[in-house]
Amino acid sequence: MAQNTKLGLGTIIRITANHPDSREAARSSGLAFAAIDRIEGLMSAYRLDSEVGILNQKGFCDNVSDDTREVIGKALYYWKITNGAFDITAPHVREDPGRLPPIEETVVSKGKGLPGILGRADSKDIVIKEKQVRFGKQGLGINLGAIAKGYAVDVAIRILSENGIKSGLVDAGGDIRVIGSRPDGSPWRIGLADPKSVRRLTSVIGITDAAVATSGTYRRGIADIIDARSGQAADSVLRTTVVASRAVDADALATSVYVLGADEGVRLIDSLGDVAALVLSRDGRSIESSRWESMTS
Repeated sequence: MAQNTKLGLGTIIRITANHPDSREAARSSGLAFAAIDRIEGLMSAYRLDSEVGILNQKGFCDNVSDDTREVIGKALYYWKITNGAFDITAPHVREDPGRLPPIEETVVSKGKGLPGILGRADSKDIVIKEKQVRFGKQGLGINLGAIAKGYAVDVAIRILSENGIKSGLVDAGGDIRVIGSRPDGSPWRIGLADPKSVRRLTSVIGITDAAVATSGTYRRGIADIIDARSGQAADSVLRTTVVASRAVDADALATSVYVLGADEGVRLIDSLGDVAALVLSRDGRSIESSRWESMTS
């Protein structure tokens, strides 16, 4: 078994790879970390030389990689099915695109929002044509922070699987996907933190060959995630946890459900296949989607 951690994607990444040969486990983990670095190099909004950085500076980017186009396309899909609750666009600061924060992770004072600024941002102005991505109007920028991390986890899992790992885990700051079960045959156990105290767990779930992602403001403790449709803080939910087959979907849906709120968010989850959610609302309710119990143990 090899278990290693490193910094990346703005967080701590942990990879566990179980293999009879510890050298093969270490080699596979190294390849998976390298794949994550590659995805970050393509999609970071804080690097001028990334594909997203170039797109934000110029308003277009040619010869965009399959990876970046896939993630942007997936983001547009979630923008559509959430009626704009999930939105990767934001006003662009041309002088320093690295200053642009992820719109789904923007920190604001509770209740104040950013009306008039977010009103100019809309994913309908993102155009993908063959290998080019461009903006349909000036002043636009994107940040893939609420979806690219999950995609990077999926890529890392694929690398592990292709290199013979049949039991493993990739954790990128709470975006988690596992291969198979633990070496003893039991499900991987994932602790869900108490929104009011990261040192305390509210529950532990078990997953096998699945992904889980959580969205909430308890890690920052001072602010709320913005609803890009209104520019106001989405404050009806404390925490959303989504289980899906792929981390990219769990990642995007966790943010989407947080913005939509418990009731609308769970209705969305129940309308989709092979996903489940658990939502803790600020009024004290714990709401499970219809498949939550069957997809966790």
